[in-house]
Amino acid sequence: MRVLVTGAAGLVGSAVSRLLADSGYGVVGTYRRHPSGPVPGEAAILDILSGGHQGLVSLGTFDAVVHCAAALPSSLVGPEAERVAGYNMEIDRLIAAFAGATGADVVFASSSSVYREQGGGESTALDDGNPYSLSKIAGEKVMEEAAERAVSLRICAPYGVGQRSRTVLRIFIEKALAGHPLQYHGSGRRSQAFVHASDVAAAVEAALRLPVSGPFNIAGSRCVPMKELAHLVVDSIPGCASVVEPSGKEDPQENYRGCFDISRAARLLGWAPEVTLESGIVEMAEAIRQG
Repeated sequence: MRVLVTGAAGLVGSAVSRLLADSGYGVVGTYRRHPSGPVPGEAAILDILSGGHQGLVSLGTFDAVVHCAAALPSSLVGPEAERVAGYNMEIDRLIAAFAGATGADVVFASSSSVYREQGGGESTALDDGNPYSLSKIAGEKVMEEAAERAVSLRICAPYGVGQRSRTVLRIFIEKALAGHPLQYHGSGRRSQAFVHASDVAAAVEAALRLPVSGPFNIAGSRCVPMKELAHLVVDSIPGCASVVEPSGKEDPQENYRGCFDISRAARLLGWAPEVTLESGIVEMAEAIRQG
């Protein structure tokens, strides 16, 4: 099977490319600039938006496209969020049109942010109340309409080695390595079900291999409050002397519980997260320490 992986330099895209190449797939990954080191499979230097349909066609034909390329806004609302959403939706339309024209299946890296409420399964009401969520909902729809077979993986809080975005987990690990206090906002009850990038890649491989379609929640099996996460980071890193303390600031997402039902993925993909949060933290800390 020949597979195009967009956004192959990103956290999820790189994990997907490695696993698929190791599993015997013919992998071609898109990169906006030349990668600094060796990459799994073939590297295609392509800015999807500027290259357009012809740029994608020049890469050849594929059995499937794993679409991970996307920009992340620093905030879910405001002018930047709207600009990024428009950028992502245009890329999604190009990928969907390419897949539709060539008969390729699509696995789309969506997000658990599409949900209006937390805790439910894939039939939970969707939330188009902010540009990022709206763009992911639109991305899922355009893939389903264009491709012969489309799978949307609604990924919750992915993390792992190579993560460049400074999410709360990376920030906590960096502070712990420096011996600085780890501060949580509000009561520290805001929760997320972090999922390791290699577990996301395993879900992608199963979606390519099995005759499934539609959305799947891809999340960790533990929903961890921010206060507990801070203590977990301190306890997982050997010799860490950092303290955990409140920041004194309110958390605008105090009541958020990023916990999602992953039973559909277990039933139809045979998938479950395997990397424990503790081991993932140790792995990330070592990678950050080594630079």
